[in-house]
Amino acid sequence: MLAHRRTDGTPKITVYGAPRCSDYRQSKQFLGEQPVRHNWVDIGEDEEGRKRVQDLNDGKQIIPTIIFEDGSILVEPSNAELVAKWGISPKSKREYYDLVIVGSGFVGLTTAPYAARRGIDFGHREGRHTGQAGTTERIDNYPGFVEGIGGNELADQKKADAVRFDVEILPAQAVT
Repeated sequence: MLAHRRTDGTPKITVYGAPRCSDYRQSKQFLGEQPVRHNWVDIGEDEEGRKRVQDLNDGKQIIPTIIFEDGSILVEPSNAELVAKWGISPKSKREYYDLVIVGSGFVGLTTAPYAARRGIDFGHREGRHTGQAGTTERIDNYPGFVEGIGGNELADQKKADAVRFDVEILPAQAVT
């Protein structure tokens, strides 16, 4: 099974994995939030993909295995390693904040614009920007959406609201 998500401006990558693997699901979630052109290969359904992973990992089936357009490979990378590979700078604009929102589920993405409108100096450390609801195909009980709305679509709208109020969103940034 091969799924595609394409966005201009960043390297094309291929991610090999299987839905049963938590590291693969984490990478898939993180990559789905980034403006990165990528292909997914489910090695549980794609024999050629499974063989490719084994060839790249000395006969072992280690996932996720990610191949970049330049031919470089990362095996079981952290989100921070992926950000470093793309050259995205997750550095914050400030050293100190009055408030830091950690995580990007619906609560964090809803709180961010309210804090910004109140003039609170804060940063928003982005984790998974969708939370559990974001992985839900359809949400039928969310106020304002009589016909329901897809979880990722709702998360994208929440993130757009945060950006509209100049919320500083930092991908893969540690908070201390």
